[in-house]
Amino acid sequence: MLSSSMNRGNDDEQKVVWLSPRKLVFEWETEVGHHFPWGYEVTGKKKILVIAEEGKDLYFLEDGGFSTEHDVLCFFCDYGIDLWLVHRGDVPSCLLGKDCGWVKFCRDFTPGPAFGQNKKKDMGERRRRAEKILSKIIWEHCIYCEHWNTENVVKIYPEGGTTFIESDYKNAFCEIRERPHHWKTPCRNFKLTKDPKKRVQFERQKSKLREYIQELKENEKLEQRSTIVC
Repeated sequence: MLSSSMNRGNDDEQKVVWLSPRKLVFEWETEVGHHFPWGYEVTGKKKILVIAEEGKDLYFLEDGGFSTEHDVLCFFCDYGIDLWLVHRGDVPSCLLGKDCGWVKFCRDFTPGPAFGQNKKKDMGERRRRAEKILSKIIWEHCIYCEHWNTENVVKIYPEGGTTFIESDYKNAFCEIRERPHHWKTPCRNFKLTKDPKKRVQFERQKSKLREYIQELKENEKLEQRSTIVC
């Protein structure tokens, strides 16, 4: 997934060009980094072009061009909600109140930082929009479901004195629908897991957006007070 630097500014410069009613292109700023012996380090940023076409995966015009099935248009949209606030699949997850989930193509698409990436911009109207859809969000997610089987996800390879652990969620599947790596929200078969650790994680995930909205409201009150004092 491409990482955005849009929350650092310049979002007013972002533009979208419609090539046809079913195809658009927009400019996106992404971070550039390198792997050093001490870890990964961001060394700069650059702008690339992204093409979204109805019925196809997003196409990134970078290093010869590439596309990935995991990226969706919502990740780059001003109306989207950041993934740390909602899981992929939680519905609705759009400031317009749409319940279509994460999509590859949308005629309301507007490039910009998602809700949760810029506190100052999120105050006011954007916060009020998020507050309206908060009570409507369906927090069901496969990883918190009793029917989600991850038996073959984690593989342990002991080699000498070292143990290698590999996680491959493509091996996970739904015991009811019998489909690998299948995310469906809402799902009539969803049943909250009995695993106490996952139940805690589930409740914590549900509280993130609510707490962020409350933080924005407190910031708005502080700004109003400082304006009155001045």
